[in-house]
Amino acid sequence: KKILLSLGVVLTSLVSNAQYFTASAGADYQNFSLVDADTNTWGIYDLTGSTLPAPLVAQGEVLMSFSYDNTVGPLVPDNFIITPVINLSAVSGTVALHFKLGSPETTASGWYEEYVSVYAFDGVNGFAAAIAGTPVHSAALTAGEEMFSFDYDISSFAGADSLMIAFRHHNCTDENFVVLDDITVNSNLGLDNNTINATVFPNPANDVLNFNLSVNATSISIIGLDGKVISTEAINANTAAVNVANLVAGVYLYEIVTENGTLVRNTFVKK
Repeated sequence: KKILLSLGVVLTSLVSNAQYFTASAGADYQNFSLVDADTNTWGIYDLTGSTLPAPLVAQGEVLMSFSYDNTVGPLVPDNFIITPVINLSAVSGTVALHFKLGSPETTASGWYEEYVSVYAFDGVNGFAAAIAGTPVHSAALTAGEEMFSFDYDISSFAGADSLMIAFRHHNCTDENFVVLDDITVNSNLGLDNNTINATVFPNPANDVLNFNLSVNATSISIIGLDGKVISTEAINANTAAVNVANLVAGVYLYEIVTENGTLVRNTFVKK
């Protein structure tokens, strides 16, 4: 019925301004805490080399929670995963929360509507107080086969010494699973991938990958899904054409460094 996941559980935004917390790999996620309100929970998985849609594969090690199991059928998740304490006691001004969510299912299938709520809270007040409050994010995914970036102002926690972020997968059933990755707390509200307009074409590409940007960039790198940098081209413009003719057919990442140091990263396909 659902897209099958053949992966092993891992057992063991990208900005230049002040970064207070980041988690984007299994080693980071092992420091998170779990609260399981049903019979399943969040886990760490490595999507590298899987047959899932390219935007999900590009994330590498991620957090995932399931609302369907191909053996037992529909699940009713109520799963929390919580960051370690984030110390903002020396911080004043803007504090921004960024994260990505996605589903492997096609939009046409209707099985993409995983529901996630996100709570920012002072750990001193405890977890129960957090989920009794208003979440900063609470919504179902609106499409499948892609990773959505979210960006929230949580500046009310500037100066707090025990900020924690809780991600709750709930209020859904009989979908498949939700992917959570690239969790960042920093000082750059609105300077992530959502608000830098990058038009990249053609995708899939054969010989040349063209870039039209809303800001000037200083470099563009092509990166394999194993994380190895294949090439880096220095530029000082908001347009570029990168030669990809020598790449083997497959999925790759491009990484743009803008003049203000913001990183924009996404996937493309080489024909």
